[in-house]
Amino acid sequence: MSILNALGQDRQKSVMLFYGASATGKTTTVESIIAALAEQGYTTRYLTADTGGYEQLRPYAEAGIVDIFPLWKFLDAPGQLGQSIIRAVARGYWPIATPDGSFKFSPHIPSHNQLLVVEGLDGIGKVMERTMVETEQKVGTDPAYRYEIESLAEGLKEVGGKIGLSHYGAIQTEYKLYLFPAFASLPYPYTILTGHEGVTTDKDGLSPTGKIYAPLVAPGKALAPEVAQSVAMLIRFDTTPSGEYRAYFEKHPDPEFNPPKPGAIWPANARVSDAVFLKLKERYPQGFVKLEPGQKSFWEFLQFRESLVSAHSTSIINKFHDFKPREDVAPEAPKVSQPSFIRPLPKKGTSPAAAPAPPTKPVAPPPTIPKKP
Repeated sequence: MSILNALGQDRQKSVMLFYGASATGKTTTVESIIAALAEQGYTTRYLTADTGGYEQLRPYAEAGIVDIFPLWKFLDAPGQLGQSIIRAVARGYWPIATPDGSFKFSPHIPSHNQLLVVEGLDGIGKVMERTMVETEQKVGTDPAYRYEIESLAEGLKEVGGKIGLSHYGAIQTEYKLYLFPAFASLPYPYTILTGHEGVTTDKDGLSPTGKIYAPLVAPGKALAPEVAQSVAMLIRFDTTPSGEYRAYFEKHPDPEFNPPKPGAIWPANARVSDAVFLKLKERYPQGFVKLEPGQKSFWEFLQFRESLVSAHSTSIINKFHDFKPREDVAPEAPKVSQPSFIRPLPKKGTSPAAAPAPPTKPVAPPPTIPKKP
């Protein structure tokens, strides 16, 4: 049994990061995927850090197709921190609301759950900021400040605070080392993370424009390029002046600049082999999927991509079906003679040979001085 089968990872999974400006078709595309899975009898879990973008999915929730957990409504639940809720979901637990206004976690993932959606990376970044303030977490030399404000409501206190620059690096690390790998290890065939886009200052001097074009992980803070590339698929959503909706699976220049400006590039990646990518480009030559209203355009792209990946994998397996590792004996390495000026090391248990004394010149005797009479 292969290690992949032993770990239960033998079926293909897709972890996707959808990002783009507001009203570019992200939630509508998620809805189309939810609907396509629902037609096959599958359900979806939907964790949202957005404050209202999921409203168009409410009919699916009422039909029992989507289980929506609005994170912001439960941040004040007794004994709960937002970051701990997110980490629990990333490890396969699911929060279930209770009648007292709190919630409990279920460790069970039903087989009919085929999709996990985590909406709002920048919203999750805000949740992490709040957690750092509430715990007064210190990162490097930057402390997180927490203070309380007397509320006008009797018996209540409002909490405020501020974090330092080092805390944003900690948020990047949280995504890269914990959340993205954890989401990728879950048994959902599809996991979708969504977020907004932004252009931020490049403080590391890596971009010729001095700007970073990337998804946002917090207000005004872009996801580091190496973190963004750690997901299986990075898809950018955009609209054209004519009203066409696009989902890019290939990096592309910012359309604001014509001709394109060096470095003003939006990242996107289908994360497939070169052979599969060429076949994707045969069907989608411009590097994007045109999102048609009322159509499952992106779902069709996913199915086409998966069929190409599966066919490519099968061709490799068939090609090397009778593969056996070579059993040739490696040839003996040729002996290299050492230069004469290198002395060999002494054998174990013997003293090193003394170096020969340098030749000496004969010393003339001192001259004799005649004695006086």
